[in-house]
Amino acid sequence: MRTTPRSFVMLALAKARKLVNVAVALTVMLASVGPAQADRDADGDDGLESYSIGLWGDLPYSPVQSSAGVPNLIADMMPTR
Repeated sequence: MRTTPRSFVMLALAKARKLVNVAVALTVMLASVGPAQADRDADGDDGLESYSIGLWGDLPYSPVQSSAGVPNLIADMMPTR
C-alpha cells in the first residue's frame, strides 16, 4: 500500500472524528451529573415527599351519617401535623 497525501488526510479526519465523538460523549456524561445532584437537600429524602391516600366506601345513607359520620371520618383521616 502506497501512502499518499490524501491517505494522510483521510487518517487525520478519522482520528478527528473519533476525538470529537469522545468529547461529545464526555460532555453528555458530565452534563447529566449536574441535574442528578441538583435535587439533593438537607433532610436526605432528595425532594421526595411522602403522602397517603384515604378512601371510604360509599355515600352516607342517612342525614346523621352525612352530618356527623363523614366529618368524623375526614377528621380521622387528616391527623394534625
